[in-house]
Amino acid sequence: MVMAAVVTGVAACSSSQPSSSPTASPSPSPSVSPSPSPTLAPTPSPSPTVTPTPSPSPTMPHGVFTATGSMSIKRFGATATLLSNGQVLIAGGTEFDDAVATAELYNPATGKFIPTGSMTEPRSAHTATLIAGGRVLIAGGSFDDSAEIYDPASATFKRTGSIAISLAYQTATLLRNGKVLIAGGWIGGDDYTASAELYDPASGKFTQTGSMKHARANATATLLPDGRVLIAGGEIASYAYKDGDILSSAEIYDPQSGKFTETGSMGYARSHFVAVLVNGRVLVAGGLNPDTAMGDLATAELYDPATGKWSPTGSMLTSLSDFTATLLEDGRVLVVAGGSSDTSAELYEPAAAKFIPTGHMLVPFGMETATLLSDGRVLIVGVGNNAPLAELYWP
Repeated sequence: MVMAAVVTGVAACSSSQPSSSPTASPSPSPSVSPSPSPTLAPTPSPSPTVTPTPSPSPTMPHGVFTATGSMSIKRFGATATLLSNGQVLIAGGTEFDDAVATAELYNPATGKFIPTGSMTEPRSAHTATLIAGGRVLIAGGSFDDSAEIYDPASATFKRTGSIAISLAYQTATLLRNGKVLIAGGWIGGDDYTASAELYDPASGKFTQTGSMKHARANATATLLPDGRVLIAGGEIASYAYKDGDILSSAEIYDPQSGKFTETGSMGYARSHFVAVLVNGRVLVAGGLNPDTAMGDLATAELYDPATGKWSPTGSMLTSLSDFTATLLEDGRVLVVAGGSSDTSAELYEPAAAKFIPTGHMLVPFGMETATLLSDGRVLIVGVGNNAPLAELYWP
């Protein structure tokens, strides 16, 4: 069973004007500058993990894909997380049908992948969430109930609290209070769960919260502007395509009450689809659906949190599942195909409510991740031509 990986600093500056007092130094010498004591000025310690991220070249055409460095191994079902220092953590995944524990970092400044510490457990189909302090919470995957924290400062993974049940293909959402909501998932065989838990970075523990109205895996979870979380679609059986196996239902998690409540259902049942917050509404697109001839959808819908209802919007140019969608800095959404023979890409324009074509990938990818970099480019990482590959999209 496969899933599409879905996916998320404030800088402040201050200035002060130097002041001088003419009465403090009656006879200043303009050629003499006071020398500050080196013992009074702090000496910063440079972090080897922090690297500058270059801006895209102004001569680079817009809407093109270019090659960049490749991962050390093929990874299916890995996660990709943008770190506070601008690098991207690629963790776990499956190689030759076996989950791996290794991880690596992509450096946008050099365009290269370098190894970093390995996870405490091999994982695939897990979740990775950037939490307080620039650390990353890795949870579940490969039907494991353990979780761990990646610390960029030490480049190491360390175990943290465990989930109540072993999971794969669950969702993970960073809430406004700093906690992480882990919801749903596949627990093996024909069993899916409606359970939900909260991870508290302060205590390093998971605690149960209200259960979803429907057991589901391969759903989407989107943080709404008011702090609630929209859980939509997913499946309760693996590709069986029985009545009700693919879900159109949606529900809302309220962190204040710790409860899930049902909301409007999508117009189409969807699994392995994408969801992105766009201008306060949630765009969902594509996905597996048992009622289509090919099993894939091209349709898209918008969820309005104010009304709790869905409305149709322009359809994608291609029917897709197991693909990626990335919100760009200009508010458009980049959609990259996930099929092993498709290199197409398209953009959703919210103002026009339609999808338009954009550049093609150099090589068809499978099971890729897409990460918006600090400079506005998008890193696409996956497997193509039976080899680990990576490309950059220039908006």
